[in-house]
Amino acid sequence: MSPSAECPMKSRLLYVGLLSALVIALAHIVAMQTAWYVGRSGSPAVHSLTYYHVIFSIWATAILLTPALCFFILFRPGAVEEYWRAFWTFAFVAFLFHLYWTVIRTFHLNFYEIIHSHSGLVANREHTVDRPEADFFLALWWGLDVVLLWAVRREIRAIRLQRGLLHLVTFVMFVMAFAATKASRGAHILSMVMAGAVLSAYMTRLLFRQPDPKSFSVFVYVSLFRIINRIRIVMSDRLVWHRMPLLFAILNLDGLREVLRNKNLHNTSDIPVSNPAGLREPVAYRPEYLHSREPDGWYNDLNRPAMGSASRNEANAADTSDFTLSSPRIPVTSATSSSPGREAASSRRPNSTFSPRPGSSSRCTIGSTTARQSRRIRSSCRPGRRMIARVAPCGYGARGPIPPGGKATATVPSPT
Repeated sequence: MSPSAECPMKSRLLYVGLLSALVIALAHIVAMQTAWYVGRSGSPAVHSLTYYHVIFSIWATAILLTPALCFFILFRPGAVEEYWRAFWTFAFVAFLFHLYWTVIRTFHLNFYEIIHSHSGLVANREHTVDRPEADFFLALWWGLDVVLLWAVRREIRAIRLQRGLLHLVTFVMFVMAFAATKASRGAHILSMVMAGAVLSAYMTRLLFRQPDPKSFSVFVYVSLFRIINRIRIVMSDRLVWHRMPLLFAILNLDGLREVLRNKNLHNTSDIPVSNPAGLREPVAYRPEYLHSREPDGWYNDLNRPAMGSASRNEANAADTSDFTLSSPRIPVTSATSSSPGREAASSRRPNSTFSPRPGSSSRCTIGSTTARQSRRIRSSCRPGRRMIARVAPCGYGARGPIPPGGKATATVPSPT
């Protein structure tokens, strides 16, 4: 077995480390060559070697930061996460080189001079630093996040939210700094490349990836519409979702979907199987799975191939003693089962129909379509008992829309 197969994390970290060392070394070499070339040409606007080290070290930081931001946007456990960790860490190392050439070699640790070195206050351009407070704050925040990145490996929501905000702040600060009027043409080109790459990665995730309910972008997105939905309670009903402009109404419903995906849908693929003998052997990936799947449901989801497959369901079989397969009420045929996986599952049944057992016909029926589809009220519900179900915002009952915080009522039917 190769070393990369034994420890892919260390090998990827080594590859990115060597690449980062090459980029930082090239930045210093280019700085020395530029200073030598400009000094030889006799140009009146001659800068010191330290000045060019400051400039090209921040260029190296931006070059390493761009893939780090892209990998963070396209975050996925495995190789993408490992490359993001490596690029994010070594981009901070390059930023430390920039701080060394600025704070130590240019200002000789004179922080008072750094704080008061804004443009227009000093004559020497090499001793000019715009917004030094923001740069120091970014350095401290970035360094703290790198420490948390390698010291805390478990999922903590607060750390993840601050990390998303830090990536956004870093991207905005670098793009604004490189796109400033006093920046060189090369810096402007680098800012456009960084902005184009990061925005392309974000659009790719937006179009082809399901949003992560725990990510910073979804948190901001949902919080924004929560605030908007609270405003209508204070002001008037003019901001209710179905009276908003069409685009905002759709986005509001999409925000509700993210909340439901985070709080109402749970991943069962991590639950240990109760019958390992029912599991199918892993199926190797093939290109045709991009537009098709296995007959038993494998590769419905390319990230979790076994999710929803017949073998996974059989290995985690639920208690079906409340149901019988003898009544011809609901036929399960190819007409009602459009997917190959469902047809394969129905072909293994002794009969092709099913219905609730007569003894369980007194189960509650709630007048909400969403509740009917997502809940099975236990058989402890007695006939004639009046049930009350709270409905989420934008809920719909049997008689039409239900206001936020409203209630849907239904009476348990008698078995007779």
